[in-house]
Amino acid sequence: MTGGARGPTAEAEAEAEAAAGSPTAVGDATTAAGSAEREVVRVLTRSAAGTRAVAAAVAGHLVPGDVVVLSGDLGAGKTVFAKGTAAALGVDEPVVSPTFAIVRRYEGRLPVVHVDVYRLGRLQEVIDLDLDELFGDDRVTIVEWGEAVVALLPGRRLEVGLAAVPVEAGSDPAADDERVLTLRAVGDWGRRLPALLAAVAGFEPAGEEPGC
Repeated sequence: MTGGARGPTAEAEAEAEAAAGSPTAVGDATTAAGSAEREVVRVLTRSAAGTRAVAAAVAGHLVPGDVVVLSGDLGAGKTVFAKGTAAALGVDEPVVSPTFAIVRRYEGRLPVVHVDVYRLGRLQEVIDLDLDELFGDDRVTIVEWGEAVVALLPGRRLEVGLAAVPVEAGSDPAADDERVLTLRAVGDWGRRLPALLAAVAGFEPAGEEPGC
């Protein structure tokens, strides 16, 4: 199964979040399945609710065994994205940042393992976590600050970079919640990227990541 139709829970979640947060999204992508390194979708969201809506759209294309790697500065919205993903996968309980616990596990339509390696100071500490035990064929694993442990991650994964849009002086305060999300398929996850692109095709292009 690769990127099947979104279930009723994911659909309802995405519609509710889209109405609440009006994500403006997306996209510039090269969709040739043979070149995952060049396959990118960029999404602009206007609020935390919009970021959760994009996460719900992503969740509709996740399958057991997938790894989603979240990167970005503090406050960029990584945990917000994780919450939207988990909710769309049927997790009913509150999803909180695992910064201090390092690993949290949730039961849903698919089990979700939420990992945060921010406070791990040395590579050996990451190795001691036994990441191989966190990745399994029966679950979706979400890794915050995953760029710090990229050498230990599976070759098939979806990378999500979150970046705040710079706010100009005197602009609408609500603009402080705007984010550019860069979704990048690695390995054979790229086969599902065209379907993901289609799921967000109704939105305007986000342009380059802030700071690029």
